[in-house]
Amino acid sequence: MQSIDVNGRKVAFLDEGSGKTIVLLHSSTGSHRQWKAATTDWSDQYRIIAPDLLGYGDTEPWPGPRPHTLANEVEIVAAVINRTDDPVHLVGHSYGGAIALQTAMKLGSRIASLSLIEPTAFYLLAQEDDTEHEPMTELTEIVGVVRDIGKSVVTGFPMAAAQRFVEYWCGEEAWSNLSPDRKWRTSNQMHKVHQDFHALLCEKSPLIALAEIKTPTLILCGTDSPRPTRRLTRIIAEAIPGSRHSTIPHAGHMLPITHAAKVNALILEHVQRVEGQTSESSPAVVTFFPKRVAAQGMRFADA
Repeated sequence: MQSIDVNGRKVAFLDEGSGKTIVLLHSSTGSHRQWKAATTDWSDQYRIIAPDLLGYGDTEPWPGPRPHTLANEVEIVAAVINRTDDPVHLVGHSYGGAIALQTAMKLGSRIASLSLIEPTAFYLLAQEDDTEHEPMTELTEIVGVVRDIGKSVVTGFPMAAAQRFVEYWCGEEAWSNLSPDRKWRTSNQMHKVHQDFHALLCEKSPLIALAEIKTPTLILCGTDSPRPTRRLTRIIAEAIPGSRHSTIPHAGHMLPITHAAKVNALILEHVQRVEGQTSESSPAVVTFFPKRVAAQGMRFADA
């Protein structure tokens, strides 16, 4: 592991391999270790950089007193990316996917390709303009989860918050299947998880801004994932011109871990397509989205 200083904060990151650079952003409660399979598979032909986001792994937490925002995470990701000379392939899962989306908008041509795995950009749910769908249903669902977790955190019951978090994302049996040590470590991360949710719901970036993303984009989701994230992948795919959307059967929200081989193959195919190394179609069913004309615009990784 290496580290750099970003405005007085230690930011840790994995940096292995050589070649074109792939940057991997993990989910809430995770760390660079979430990407162990991808690092093993790709580091013989690519340079893999996987930072620990604020408050996770070996990276220091956001100190305050200002509220935590996605911009704070983008700042450290941009600092890591700017250590490289050439454009990078950016991959993000869940919370890391929302950060990757913001990073792509900020860095533009520095991002060679973008791969988003169920990005939890919940702020977009309230902005969807779809007369055939009521996005507030999904927004209400996730706000309820955030409220439950927040109440447990502020009243001093982080273990209850952790159970709600794990069971929502991974199913009702997931919590009981965790070891006592894993439950304890997850509960210790709930304060940061609460900050993450707050940042995701309070972000002000407009949906229509996604139309400015020119980066080749792949968006993945699982058929068994929670409804809000499945809907978000469609909203984002329709908003980014020329994006590609793929659904993985029988996969839940932690698909980069539970379905690592499939996810990694799709991402690698996307990267190679952008690099001009392949012209073959992906084995998965992929939906292509033209530029949108809008009226307004399981298991956990071992942290």
